[in-house]
Amino acid sequence: EVSFAYDAFGRRTKKKVTRPDGGIERTFFTWDGDVLLMEERFGLPVKREHVHRGLEFRRAQIVREEPEDVYSLPVAQRMHTLERHHEWQAASLYLHEPGSFVPLARLDEKLVEPAFLATGTDGRFVQVAAKTRHGTYFYQNDHLGTPQEMVDESGKVVWLARYKAWGGVKRAPYGNVDPVGTDNRIRFQGQYHDEETGLAYNRHRYYDAHSGRFITKDPIGLAGGVNVYQYAPNPTGWIDPLGLARIYNDAPYHGTTDNAVKSKAPIDGQTALDNSVQVKDTSPRRVGVDADNNEIVVMDKTRTHANGDEEFHGHVRCWCDLHNDQQSALRKAGKVTSKGKIK
Repeated sequence: EVSFAYDAFGRRTKKKVTRPDGGIERTFFTWDGDVLLMEERFGLPVKREHVHRGLEFRRAQIVREEPEDVYSLPVAQRMHTLERHHEWQAASLYLHEPGSFVPLARLDEKLVEPAFLATGTDGRFVQVAAKTRHGTYFYQNDHLGTPQEMVDESGKVVWLARYKAWGGVKRAPYGNVDPVGTDNRIRFQGQYHDEETGLAYNRHRYYDAHSGRFITKDPIGLAGGVNVYQYAPNPTGWIDPLGLARIYNDAPYHGTTDNAVKSKAPIDGQTALDNSVQVKDTSPRRVGVDADNNEIVVMDKTRTHANGDEEFHGHVRCWCDLHNDQQSALRKAGKVTSKGKIK
């Protein structure tokens, strides 16, 4: 069982995980604006005690309505307790395809022996340079640019993983795969996994693959959709393998009810758009149906995005108000019966 707490700015401040054994893990997030400063995790063991009954002891589990919280100190009082590593240990350089976040290769440099001062033959100090080890790894990605494998310079697979629906990684070693201490932090395009927090940094905010949500609101607000924490439509039931899906956005002048000037906006415009047909080859206007809400929606294209995605808005019309060509398009597509009833 997992629960979350958010502050007034929509930032996740607390995560509580109750494990099957009754143990509780709490994570606290500290923010500076939209920047995640710190994440702290506390694990609370299962609360048990032994009860003496006659000549035997029986273990009795104590269940509290609200387990004891372990809250941390304010940032100003605890920064000095953080472990600090000033010595350089390793560095990685990522190479991507031009103009994209699709990874091509990773160049690693790891510290083998740090630089130090030694005594020369003349008694003077001589600085000995650090010794490092270099490695080059190449990404094997799927059609979306998500890493599936990493191979070294000899072609040997050193990292292999498969992904859950919401982006969680399932390590899947096989055969002679030898990770040799190699890991991959790149997830979906534009995501960098943070091992310490379990979150993926998405440039402008952090993504939690376990809950399938971002932990802060979308910085562009409702322009990105009504669900400001959503990563994408449900990947277990919404797919677009050819990248042909169209985007629906309500126009501000269509309200929730009809008026003398404008028809009302649909309840679920995206469903109607996904289940729509183009009326004429010479016009982008479409007409679609939403069977669950029993709505027929007429839609017009408002713009085309830089990546080619088409955006539409629409309004609800009754069958009797549709033009003949719109009725004909729905009938031919099998969306309605001959009398206009939604199938």
